[in-house]
Amino acid sequence: MTLSSAEFKALRESMGLTTKWLSKRWGVAEYTVQRWESKRVVSERYGDDLLGLKREFDREVWAKASQDVDVIHVPRAEQNREPAAMPASYERAVAERVFELAGTPIVYDDEDEAA
Repeated sequence: MTLSSAEFKALRESMGLTTKWLSKRWGVAEYTVQRWESKRVVSERYGDDLLGLKREFDREVWAKASQDVDVIHVPRAEQNREPAAMPASYERAVAERVFELAGTPIVYDDEDEAA
């Protein structure tokens, strides 16, 4: 699907994804991703992938919202994360959406606390 620049940026931001993370995922320069957000047409290939990420985001939100847990733990920072992992900002966006839907409190973990 072809996304407009505004649709592309809104989707990216709603999931807590950065232009840097997407550029690494797609093997393009970060500047290219930034250009797509400012009056450039996003190719169908990347638009489809971003929509796939949004579907996965929504599935994860609903799965976590339906769990009976006291709190959701999320990382505060990107430190010590696997390169292929979703960024911490994505996990925080999921947690914020779960909080909106289910009221589950969020605990932001610091790296030094986890050690």
